[in-house]
Amino acid sequence: MTAPLYGLILCGGNSSRLGQAKHLILKEKKELYIWWQTHLQKYCNEVYISCRKDQVSTINSKAIIIDQSQNCGPLEGIYQAFNFSGSVDWLVVAVDLVYMNDKSLELLIENSHDPYDAVAFRNPETGGAFPLCSIYRKPAFEAIKSHYFNEIKSPRLALQTMNTFLVELTDPKYLKGINTLQDFELWNSGNS
Repeated sequence: MTAPLYGLILCGGNSSRLGQAKHLILKEKKELYIWWQTHLQKYCNEVYISCRKDQVSTINSKAIIIDQSQNCGPLEGIYQAFNFSGSVDWLVVAVDLVYMNDKSLELLIENSHDPYDAVAFRNPETGGAFPLCSIYRKPAFEAIKSHYFNEIKSPRLALQTMNTFLVELTDPKYLKGINTLQDFELWNSGNS
């Protein structure tokens, strides 16, 4: 029997290089976290926002999973999501992946089945798994927990220890996020 699929939007980063909160950037006249929330509802039974405690007041949603540790990176959000519900599979996306499209998300979902613990896009730059737009299935929780408690705070390294299916992308641009002001201006100029 297939587990329910929940969505998790990672918003907990400090955005120090960008200089503004990524989740509040507008796409199609919606804040990015709302854009993603609406987008993932097509595929997921429920959608949650992963954020730091100090971000809660900036997010208009009751579906929030709050980071419990500081400076743990995206593994914190994934770990807390499994703590919230370990009986589901989690479709995890970084809020700043502004180029991602439906067809690519559907590729992840289509390949999310036994015997795999996780499904991730192959990162064209490294050849390894891209952890910030992936499906972490129920069996992945043991590896996530192990990395979390061993203070190996990298979901990429966790994916390497799992039976992870790698999906090829038609365009590597889909994995580009907005990390700097230059990234933002490049993306924003294409949306004007």
